[in-house]
Amino acid sequence: MKLQDFTGPIDLDLTLREASLNPDVRDTRRAIAAASIGVEPEDAYYSVRELREACEWIHESEPGGKRKLTQILGNACDDYQRCIYYNGAF
Repeated sequence: MKLQDFTGPIDLDLTLREASLNPDVRDTRRAIAAASIGVEPEDAYYSVRELREACEWIHESEPGGKRKLTQILGNACDDYQRCIYYNGAF
């Protein structure tokens, strides 16, 4: 066997599909795994990072935290961040 046989692309969605269907996984995690199927890893990372930062600002009473969270959740084209937020990830 050659090295190319082992270095092909990694299917991240396979792991997400397994997690979303596993009855031993918490409901919240299953829902988030299902919502993440098909989302590019970098997009998911930065979306969750931005959402987490806004929630952290609110928790720390930073000015602009609520405004930032409202902006994120009110964005008509980003259902992924709303899904993560409403699934109770934070």
